Amino acid sequence: MTDEPKTPPPTRPRRSPAGGLALLLSLITLIGLGYLWYLLGYQDRILGIPVAQRLTAIERAHTGVERKLTALGVRQTIADERLQRLRRDVRQLSTAGQHAQRFGVREAEDLLLMAGDRLHFDHNVPLALDALREADHDLARERDPRLLAVRQAIADEIVEVRALSHAHTASAALRLVALAHAVDKLPLSVPAHFAPPAAGKPASVPQNFWARAWDGLRRDMLRLIRIRKEPAPERILLAPKRQYFLRQNLKLRLYAAELALLDHDPAAARANLDATQRWVRRYFATGHASVAAFLGEVASLRTRTAAVKWPPLDRALVLLRQIKDHP
Repeated sequence: MTDEPKTPPPTRPRRSPAGGLALLLSLITLIGLGYLWYLLGYQDRILGIPVAQRLTAIERAHTGVERKLTALGVRQTIADERLQRLRRDVRQLSTAGQHAQRFGVREAEDLLLMAGDRLHFDHNVPLALDALREADHDLARERDPRLLAVRQAIADEIVEVRALSHAHTASAALRLVALAHAVDKLPLSVPAHFAPPAAGKPASVPQNFWARAWDGLRRDMLRLIRIRKEPAPERILLAPKRQYFLRQNLKLRLYAAELALLDHDPAAARANLDATQRWVRRYFATGHASVAAFLGEVASLRTRTAAVKWPPLDRALVLLRQIKDHP
């Protein structure tokens, strides 16, 4: 018996792990591509949101934002340049102010001059007081201790002007009210041919009838034509209704003068007093004692209104100029 050699059984070839991993990656890639195709295709149709349009809108919005940022950058640059110029101008002004007189002091000096002029030439008390207060305000903004004496002088001048104006206007206003009350008692003028004849020696009356008739006819004929020379305009005879309105208008003129004095407007007060004088001389009996006294009182008030002695208002101005000339 021969021994035959035994052949070994065939063995299966081993699979490499790298091939399985490659297969798994390929499968994952296919699944990802399929999902991407689903997103790009079917999801747009289902949701109705076109991806391309959204991307275009996003790009446009991004472009608009970039433009706005560019414009803001340009504005910021311009603002920085302006700020630099302003800082440079402020430095120049501060440097120039160290060698020049302060503007507030010069303005206060001009206001003090204006206050004195308006008070003495125009008798405008409110404007003078406003100018003094504004000058004090300008000096207060300087915060200079040397200007305290000037501000004290301005305060004293304000008190003096107020006291004098109140005393003057109060007395004059009371006198004008008294004149207005006296208007109703003034006698009106009467034309000469309406005035009663002066008392004199009675004319002799003829005893004969024919003589009396002839004398009466002669006097009537002489009265038909009369030629005379009037040295002044003829007096006007007013009706009772017009007499009432004349007196009321005269009172209104006096009250208007009173209000003008209380408002520190001497020009308006003088105008009303002048109109009062004209009306009284034209319509009232100037020869009567009460009318003459009335006209004298009006003339006195008019002269007093124009001749008030106001304070000089120069103390504060002198002190301010001394400080300005000796910094």
